[in-house]
Amino acid sequence: MSSDGFFTKAKCKLVLDHPFLSVLALHMIEKNMDMGNPVIQQLAMPTCGVDGQNLYVNPDWVKSLSDDERLGLLAHEVMHVALGHVWPWRRQWRDKHKWNVAGDYVINDILMNDNTIKGGFKLPNGGLHNQKYSGMSTEEVYNALDDKTCPKPPWQDLLEAVGDASSGSGQKKTEAEMRALERDMKDLLAQAVQVAKMRGKLPAGMERLVDDLLNPKIPWYQLLELYINEILRDDYDESHHDRRYVQQGFYLPDLYNEGAKVVIAVDTSGSIGGEEIKAFVSETVGILRSRCVTEARIIACDAKITLDETLHQWDEVPTDFPGGGGTDFTPVFKRIEKGYQKPSCLIYLTDTFGAFPEEPPDYPVIWATMTDEKQAKVPWGLRIVFDMEDSGVTISQADDDDVPISDSDDEDDDD
Repeated sequence: MSSDGFFTKAKCKLVLDHPFLSVLALHMIEKNMDMGNPVIQQLAMPTCGVDGQNLYVNPDWVKSLSDDERLGLLAHEVMHVALGHVWPWRRQWRDKHKWNVAGDYVINDILMNDNTIKGGFKLPNGGLHNQKYSGMSTEEVYNALDDKTCPKPPWQDLLEAVGDASSGSGQKKTEAEMRALERDMKDLLAQAVQVAKMRGKLPAGMERLVDDLLNPKIPWYQLLELYINEILRDDYDESHHDRRYVQQGFYLPDLYNEGAKVVIAVDTSGSIGGEEIKAFVSETVGILRSRCVTEARIIACDAKITLDETLHQWDEVPTDFPGGGGTDFTPVFKRIEKGYQKPSCLIYLTDTFGAFPEEPPDYPVIWATMTDEKQAKVPWGLRIVFDMEDSGVTISQADDDDVPISDSDDEDDDD
């Protein structure tokens, strides 16, 4: 059943004052929520929701809002779709409620500072906003949120393709249908940018934001996670099918691993500055939260081991990494050799300026570094060079050039 056009006035306001959002809003189909729909009943407070195509409305709640609040709410819902929050491949393994909260913080900061609306958009009561998340991506806010104190989303509005929420079926869209919707939305995003630029009303920073969505750069940590997933899947499992062939009707067993134990080594030598350590800690959190990792051993090392802790997926990551001396990678590998079980892989966060062991271990090693590719030399393993500014990555195998080799003897001196 169609809604009564609760957002008609708001859409007209966007056409006049905010052409970017209006192009997107005019293409969304407004429908009343069916309160008997099981998906809707799961929401703590049914308000509004989007699924990539439809804008679902709880009439009783929306009627209680002022015109300014409806305008802010419409802009908020449109931004969820514009930023791709509804697509499951954007959220990946993350908790859907926490992801909703992270998206709300990002969107509301953008809207409340929008320079095309005097004073910014006004949001209904309960809208989440915190300036400490200003300028951060949804993934960054998600990682920064504390699981124990994370607020519940006041508007649980990411319906993730529940199908027609105005009916009782709750039938989900297929992935192919969702991919087609995403392509249509990207076309609309490009049109919205052009319309807003022609009228001189493109909000500050929106063009860059949309460019990132239309021409995405894979963040290095996502690329790292994909690589980890591949190298850790070590056996064929009949209960897990290779998704590349399912749509063709072929249900082939896929490589699968129940979970992996990895080692994350952090270079804390004197050549590593405070910003690098901060980045390393952030990326350690991302690796630990990876869906394929069940346990991570964190080892900090300059020329000797300064920290050695084993953490599980949702444990707190230490922020104090002692060090400041010279650089020798050998102690980490020697310490691992003392263990009863070799790791699934070792991820070494470093500038690569140090002494390497003469021989590679019998497990995969990834050297993740912010050092320029021409200077980041490694003798073996996979090297990932990332840029903190634009998240661009360069991946390569070990160099053939001469690399400093450790001159330490066989005596274990890592303690």
